[in-house]
Amino acid sequence: TARKGSGAWIAAAVLGLFALGALYALLGRSANEPAGTPGAIGTAGYVARVLPDGTNLRFPAGSTEARFLAFIEGNTPVDSETWYEFDRITFQTDAATLRPQSREQLSNIAAILKAYPPVRLKIGGYTDNSGDAAANLRLSQARAETVMTELANMGVDRSRLEAEGFGDQHPIADNATQEGRAKNRRVALRATAR
Repeated sequence: TARKGSGAWIAAAVLGLFALGALYALLGRSANEPAGTPGAIGTAGYVARVLPDGTNLRFPAGSTEARFLAFIEGNTPVDSETWYEFDRITFQTDAATLRPQSREQLSNIAAILKAYPPVRLKIGGYTDNSGDAAANLRLSQARAETVMTELANMGVDRSRLEAEGFGDQHPIADNATQEGRAKNRRVALRATAR
């Protein structure tokens, strides 16, 4: 009977520890959620924002839109060094043709610009260092101009926008790796006025 009693005691202790762990996880999850953070809608990690002009936006919490909007609404001064890489814009290979999935992010950036009329943008196009440098420079310029044209087509006054291609200048990753080259093929934006 002593063995039965100690076995029951061990089972009860394990069950109790499991219950305590579940309670801790449940209470810890709600305690870690920041107060006042917009809730996720539709897809996990997306937030909703209402802009000053009443426009409702939905975008990923750590996206280009989120970081750029925080900059616009913050006190950081405008400078020539602070760029925000688009994280959901893609082009056809070796072309300046946007893929359809790019539209959502461009639409969000256009809405932000329309809600904050004093903001002006510079759009930079970049490539990796593979291939001909002159061709890369032309491609980066064409991609930056495509983004600028798309924003203008979405209602942003073209006088608030400028585009420049930088080719393989200013890499943000190692061009010796495939992953690095993919990161270097990008389009970015920075505020020139706020």
